[in-house]
Amino acid sequence: MPRFPPDCASSMKVVHWTYIILASALLIVGAVLLPLPIPLGLPLIFIALTVLARYSPKFRARLRKLSRKHAFLRRFVRRGRLDHKP
Repeated sequence: MPRFPPDCASSMKVVHWTYIILASALLIVGAVLLPLPIPLGLPLIFIALTVLARYSPKFRARLRKLSRKHAFLRRFVRRGRLDHKP
């Protein structure tokens, strides 16, 4: 992630937390819509996980840990460039 001047660091934290909260809400809505015949649940879950992987350091660390255990996740982690430490 790019470095920002100190005066906008607090506003960037607000933006990050906003994205994390919205992604969590999308994840919950996607989980509720998943068993319905309308195919909206899975794309919403995918979008939410992508946003969480981008903006949440804890989720990113867990995803890295999971990718070390499970080989099929390595390709997705490398493609999303989550291997590097910010």
